[in-house]
Amino acid sequence: MFTLMFHKKIFRGLTAVMLLITLSTGATSVMAQTSLAEVAGLKVDTVGNKTVTLKWNAVANANNYKVLYGTSTVESNAEYNRPPIDTGNVTSFTVNNLTNGTKYYFSVIATNGATTSLYYGEEVSATPTAEGANAAPTIVSTTSDAADSFVISFSKDMALDANLAAQIKVVKSNDESSLVVKDTTKVSATKLKVTTDPQDAGSEYRVTLTDQFKDSAGTPIENVERSSILIGFSGELASNLFGAAEDAGDLKVTEITVLPDKKGVELSFNKEVIIGENPVAQIVILETNNLTAPLGVLDVKANKEDNTKILIVTEEQKEVSYTILVTGFKDAAGKLIAEANSTVEFNGGSTQAGTPQDVVDLAGDFIDLAKIIVNLTWGSSPDVEAADFKGYAIYLSTDGGENFDLLDDSLTGDLTEFTTDSLSPAEKYLFKVTAKNEKGESEGAVVELELPGTGPVGLALIAFGSLGLGRIVTKRKN
Repeated sequence: MFTLMFHKKIFRGLTAVMLLITLSTGATSVMAQTSLAEVAGLKVDTVGNKTVTLKWNAVANANNYKVLYGTSTVESNAEYNRPPIDTGNVTSFTVNNLTNGTKYYFSVIATNGATTSLYYGEEVSATPTAEGANAAPTIVSTTSDAADSFVISFSKDMALDANLAAQIKVVKSNDESSLVVKDTTKVSATKLKVTTDPQDAGSEYRVTLTDQFKDSAGTPIENVERSSILIGFSGELASNLFGAAEDAGDLKVTEITVLPDKKGVELSFNKEVIIGENPVAQIVILETNNLTAPLGVLDVKANKEDNTKILIVTEEQKEVSYTILVTGFKDAAGKLIAEANSTVEFNGGSTQAGTPQDVVDLAGDFIDLAKIIVNLTWGSSPDVEAADFKGYAIYLSTDGGENFDLLDDSLTGDLTEFTTDSLSPAEKYLFKVTAKNEKGESEGAVVELELPGTGPVGLALIAFGSLGLGRIVTKRKN
């Protein structure tokens, strides 16, 4: 008889995992603590229907690899929110049963039975789609790297060898003046450097591509994804526009109110907001589903009675969804708004506050497979601090999402976790979490979980899950 115990020891900023086997005689032996190197060269090879295929480089002395993944990126001393997967001694693996349209983050560690990588390897991300490998490419980002150039990053490998300057249009968002595109240079299969006339520092530009941009298989770029926002180079990459990565309590918009005349919006922030000397140039408003259609910003005014609010005077709005990009705003301590908080959406032409935004990063996990207990976690709705916010509701579907039954509608806004049992083995469930306010409920975020059966394989999974050894915690290398 023996007992398995996992111990985590911290030394010199590293995390080592030691497996101790306690024999019935009381003798204890500690297996080798020497760690394997972290996995390098991790990349997304293909994206399919509910699948993502990964590739990586082999690690010396490893005879097995574990794919760690989840719906949120992971920092040092943290864990992914999905159980790890043993791949065997391979350097390519396909993760199945993913949810289409959900972004997943992946890392890989090496093992050999006696030890494992001290660090997570590189992290990559991908979003499976029903179209799979045939999905049209999209723009991931456009980033200025000099006063006269910027880099476009794409979601897939692209055909970028030809000079594509004539297929790129760049205009300043506030006055529609053109920025001359001179040349293009392939940086990698997914990155293209674009040389332009000098950009105005800190100004917002709209970059639009033609359908001559195609992936390596010849599929043109997605029609509604051909436009992206570019911020003019300012000496350091967006250093005078955005703050560091988002932290709890950072400056962010908590509520958007459309004016009755449909010619303005009031933004409410979670704390005092300081606008710049030329705030009109710091705000761009575009139609969410047509980034080539801007809404003119005429004026920006601070609220003299409430320093957490500003008024944006606009052209008359259509009854469509708009996205607002704000740059250079600061809180009272001088900290710039984080890029993660710099974009918000609102419904134009509607003077009534709508239903709240959905929760983010919804995930589900088994915390006790023997008793079939499922735990759901999520990030708060962006509207959680609104005065009319009422909390969350949990729904369950057993027919693929055709019908959802209410499990609980009494969860308050400060809760981001829900546990349920009384489920059946070998069943596929869809869980939906909605956010509620006085106007109603959000559309809802959905996660799919398939419970193991009670046959030999299912019983083995349940037995392993009951040991509580299904998760791995290690460090991300700085």
